[in-house]
Amino acid sequence: METDGVSLLKVVLRKGEKRSETCNYSIISIYLYVIGFHNRSFNFSEVQMNDVILFAEKIIEFKSVYLAGGIQNRNNPESWREPLTKFFKSNNIEVYDPVKDNENIFNPSVLGLDVKTLSDLMGVDELKHAVLLKQTELNDMYVVKNKADLVVFYLDGTESFGTWTEFSWVYSLKKPFIIVRTEPRKKLPDWVKWRRYYALIIDRIALEFRSFEELKRFFIEYLGFKDV
Repeated sequence: METDGVSLLKVVLRKGEKRSETCNYSIISIYLYVIGFHNRSFNFSEVQMNDVILFAEKIIEFKSVYLAGGIQNRNNPESWREPLTKFFKSNNIEVYDPVKDNENIFNPSVLGLDVKTLSDLMGVDELKHAVLLKQTELNDMYVVKNKADLVVFYLDGTESFGTWTEFSWVYSLKKPFIIVRTEPRKKLPDWVKWRRYYALIIDRIALEFRSFEELKRFFIEYLGFKDV
């Protein structure tokens, strides 16, 4: 059974509804705090409860999210993006998916060549291969820097240079981000390790979860999202 504070918080934060311009954010902080200590079901990984509350405050008005993670090293890079996209869109959050957003660039009809993979393209037209990859990077950089309010990183061992580059962009911008990590920390590149640590512990601009279920519970229980 919800307390009055929890109910009111969910009303205030419910996506798609106009928030009061006179909303007192110190009151919201108290409600977030109350939820944290009354919530017995939550089991955060490597984060303190106060960090969770502060992060919830930080992204309280976010309206868009970018989904960063392995593409080239995955057989199906949409396998985790599609359900997460459904979850966010059902809560009136705009989703930027680099796989779908860039797929027209990779369309053979656009390339004008009979190729099936990037490797095939490189063997046929190396210049077009280079231009294509440059354009996708520029597209992603623009979205990360100018359109996404929040970034979700999925670190499962399939990520490569593109994801790590985005990690560096996001940390440099001090943009809030969430890590879902199934990969052991020791396997992360050293220059990613320190950025991860500083973002979580020093700068407190990030949260880390060990599953998408944990991530969803955070949004449901702390920001009033509906489950789908």
